[in-house]
Amino acid sequence: WNILKNIYLYKSFFIFLHDEIFRRVVLHFYIKIHLINTILAIFKNLQCIVTLIKKQEMNMAVLITDTCINCGACIDECPVEAIVDEDDNPTGEEVYYVYGDKCVECVGHHDEPACATACPTEGCITWDAIGDSPEHREEITDEQRSNHEPVVE
Repeated sequence: WNILKNIYLYKSFFIFLHDEIFRRVVLHFYIKIHLINTILAIFKNLQCIVTLIKKQEMNMAVLITDTCINCGACIDECPVEAIVDEDDNPTGEEVYYVYGDKCVECVGHHDEPACATACPTEGCITWDAIGDSPEHREEITDEQRSNHEPVVE
């Protein structure tokens, strides 16, 4: 009887020990997974913040909005090659992008920005803050730029 009693006690102890180890392992992995998810959320928020900062730093003379149908007409018409397609867009958006430090609003090339004239989507290309643009149209007011009015009506 003592032997059976001892076996039962040992078995109970090993079951307890096994359960305790399992509980600690599960808790350990839960904490790690929670920590990893928290870190991923922080990085996602940082990525959003960096994207917003890049957008603010990259003011363009003209802006291609999200109504862009990615037809490529504006790229072919740009005399200074300031427009890139969605694959090369530094903001990661799925629209074409105008580099503000290259865009000259077609000053000295056309009567109005050729990208907007060639664009088949009405109101897709709007005025934006001048930023680092080497040349810009003086007749466009700050109000037109801040309201992102369409370049071609």
